[in-house]
Amino acid sequence: RAWETCMTMNDSWGYQWADDDWKSPKTIVRNLIMCARGGGNYLLNIGPKPDGSVPEEEARTLEAVGKWMSRNGPTIYEAEPFEGGGAPFANFTSTCISGRPIRPPLTGSHFSGQRRWWRSEACRRK
Repeated sequence: RAWETCMTMNDSWGYQWADDDWKSPKTIVRNLIMCARGGGNYLLNIGPKPDGSVPEEEARTLEAVGKWMSRNGPTIYEAEPFEGGGAPFANFTSTCISGRPIRPPLTGSHFSGQRRWWRSEACRRK
């Protein structure tokens, strides 16, 4: 990856007992998608407690993000920057598995409107 962004689970680098401004799983997934979309890496800092344990709020969030990744991981791990422009209401990446592009859903609340498909460089190499 060409670049990296570093963020925290809340507003502190390290454990702060009074910092309860936790990022939601949705926010973390959106940050991850934005990094993958731009060809970057997402470094997420957690702040363990003084005894080394992970605060419950962080553990719940990481579990939720892990569930999302178990279903959608290839769209992040195999993503290349999308060269086809953008839209203010959506994020795009270019990715393929087994030489075929992965496409967003054709119907439903996730993606609607005009769709144009592309062959990513990763697909052409396979």
